[in-house]
Amino acid sequence: MSSKAKGLAGRYAGALYDLCVDAKATDNVLSDLKAIQLLIIEHESLAQLVSSPVYSRDEQAAAMLAIANKAGAHQLTANFIGAVAQNGRLFALHILLTLLLQKLPFVMVRFQQKLSAQLHLTIHAKRWSKRQSQILLGLKKYRWK
Repeated sequence: MSSKAKGLAGRYAGALYDLCVDAKATDNVLSDLKAIQLLIIEHESLAQLVSSPVYSRDEQAAAMLAIANKAGAHQLTANFIGAVAQNGRLFALHILLTLLLQKLPFVMVRFQQKLSAQLHLTIHAKRWSKRQSQILLGLKKYRWK
């Protein structure tokens, strides 16, 4: 797989994850992406639709949005698929989904590490006790008295 495709998937993964966090829909979107990938693998006609230059971007986008909506996909997933189609990248959707599903968990971990580091800095800036810091970082459980 080319580094160009991986770079593209990385940009899409980062942008999609930011949107998922804002919408609090990370798990829903991940399961939608897996389902769409399975549909493409299992249905030759769908694989042909996304890879064929015979269909225009608008036709491909309309068909994929109809499929996503019929499958009950989250609106964010449908918007993502529509954007991929409008950007003329639908031919690479299967590869893109494979890379996204591999990359999104890493993006999630990086985001959580960044958040943890920010929390850690905040804790030390406020000069909280060691016990309070450990409770906030999830290292110790709080006990009610």
